[in-house]
Amino acid sequence: MSPGYMVRVIDEFSTDAGEVTVYSYKYEPKENDPNMLYLVQAYIMAEPPDCKDDLSLCRDLLHVAFENSVEKLNAQVDYSEYSRIIGGEALMYRIRYANGQRMMKSKAMIAGNLFISMQVYCDFSQSLNTSMDYFLNSFSQIN
Repeated sequence: MSPGYMVRVIDEFSTDAGEVTVYSYKYEPKENDPNMLYLVQAYIMAEPPDCKDDLSLCRDLLHVAFENSVEKLNAQVDYSEYSRIIGGEALMYRIRYANGQRMMKSKAMIAGNLFISMQVYCDFSQSLNTSMDYFLNSFSQIN
């Protein structure tokens, strides 16, 4: 479910593990939406981690993304929870930032050569809105 037209940006970069292509999608509502920003980033990795045989490697990658969000926003963690998905691992978390006045909820997944991070940002007073969860839960894995 897209909340509206999402602007797409494509970027590529090199790492020690190979080439990575990033597709970023962003939507900033104008009005009548409790959320300030919807963001999706899909990283396509040339050399994907083997999540089927090394679950800890995938959890480590998800944890690094999670820690980067916390550090970048100088945030406090409300919760984080790992779960298994077909061929990979997922992490759902919620953090508060801006002295507890703002909130970001994220769902990140690694499966095969794909790392996806979905994030929704809002004022903390709007943190229990259903459109946030509807957006994050609208992404499903296809074999």
